Amino acid sequence: MRREALLLSSLFLACAPSGASREAVGEHVARTEQAFASSEATLVDFELDGRLLSDTSEPGRLPARIEAQLMYAVGQLNGERANGYFARLELTTIDVEGDAPPYRIHYHAKLPVAWGGPVIPSTYELRLPARVETEHQEAFAEKYGSSCADTASGGAHVEAFRLFLFYRPQNAGCQLAPEDVEVMTASVKPSTANSTGKYPEYDRVWEDGKLSVVTVWSRAESIEKTGDDDEGAHAYQEFVSRSRDLLDPLGTVTAAMASPLQTDLAVGLPDGRRVEVHARLVPADFWKSSQAAFDAWYDALTPEADLVLYSGHAGLGRNVRALMQKGVFLPGKYVVWTVNGCDTFAYLDDTLALRRAKQNPDDPAGTKYMDVVSNVMAGYFRTSASTSMALLDGFVRAERTYPEIFRDVDPEQIIVVP
Repeated sequence: MRREALLLSSLFLACAPSGASREAVGEHVARTEQAFASSEATLVDFELDGRLLSDTSEPGRLPARIEAQLMYAVGQLNGERANGYFARLELTTIDVEGDAPPYRIHYHAKLPVAWGGPVIPSTYELRLPARVETEHQEAFAEKYGSSCADTASGGAHVEAFRLFLFYRPQNAGCQLAPEDVEVMTASVKPSTANSTGKYPEYDRVWEDGKLSVVTVWSRAESIEKTGDDDEGAHAYQEFVSRSRDLLDPLGTVTAAMASPLQTDLAVGLPDGRRVEVHARLVPADFWKSSQAAFDAWYDALTPEADLVLYSGHAGLGRNVRALMQKGVFLPGKYVVWTVNGCDTFAYLDDTLALRRAKQNPDDPAGTKYMDVVSNVMAGYFRTSASTSMALLDGFVRAERTYPEIFRDVDPEQIIVVP
């Protein structure tokens, strides 16, 4: 891995490559504007002329540098109850100024942003690091990791590899030296993709007479550190208990616990339909763990899954990316794929859309048979069971819009369908 990517490896494993990079390896998703649904946020388009100092002018390396700089907007936007949809970042007119490093890079960017604030501004000022090579990120974090960070969430001093997430240039005590940042003013316009009454496609969910729900829960810490007294494990157990309480009035519930890590519930409804709920607990660092047993379980269930739910650590995007690469999805089978972790909206990429597009020739965008549900802001173990229950209840009742379902979710999360 190139030196400039070392600190960002945890981040960019989860970020979509630029359009140029994707096409260079022969992959392309035909992007079509999908309806955006939320009870808390409005989708807006940020458009800006950006600047960046770089020690390289190689065209193939510049998009990743620009994306690295723009990812610091995650933290700044979080401070406004907002976040960027980096899977739909568009970079154009990348120009290089200078004959020797550091080169001054000029670019034009358009970034969809889920805005949860009460007032949508007409412009927004971004203050982003002027350079993002490894040594410059380290120096930036050393200098500003306390005064320009959310220390209540990230700790007293935020390390370089995490600063993009906790970066808060709007802090009262944050004094950024002019040579360390680029100040860019983005125009802000509401997106035409906003919708008010988007529904899950319940007819497709129930067309086989069964609702199949697959839920994955991450621990908060390693088992060696917290044992059974773990927030993630408690959230998993609470969900199983509350799922049974929801299903009990509907019929006779059958329950099976293959191990403390896996629970299966099923109930037959009076009209002959059936609801199945499958839950499994995985390690906090799911992305780097050996998962042969999990893969076998997940591969067996996902072909018939109508609703897939992940709750737990995003792992700076690595857990999200790992799960997007797993599972077996069938052509023409509609699925709602949900991630409930911190800032997962910023970590989504085209992995699932690419997989679905290859399966369905009539769906070049990869979204005709899939909705994705995501957090814009942080997800919390203490509320993750409630979030999943809101979705489970909504799909069992099969009558509510996405925004109506989302009103039962902790509003601090700002849950959306992008």
